[in-house]
Amino acid sequence: MEELVSVMEEIRDQLVLMNSKLDMISMDIDAIKGVGLNNSISDVYDKMEEIIGTGLYNSLSDVCDKLDNVETAIDLK
Repeated sequence: MEELVSVMEEIRDQLVLMNSKLDMISMDIDAIKGVGLNNSISDVYDKMEEIIGTGLYNSLSDVCDKLDNVETAIDLK
């Protein structure tokens, strides 16, 4: 009977250890996912949105517009 109790205690200890590791993984995932605190995937998304932009003079679309204007100006000369 003592052997069974010993085995069950060992199983319990391993389950407690696994649960704590899962909690740590969950916290790490939340940190990666983030909410825009300069260390998260949401920050990367925000920066990509800024690069893609909507024509507010700091975006890739602005660069494309300017290049189109240069090409048009060259074609007109």
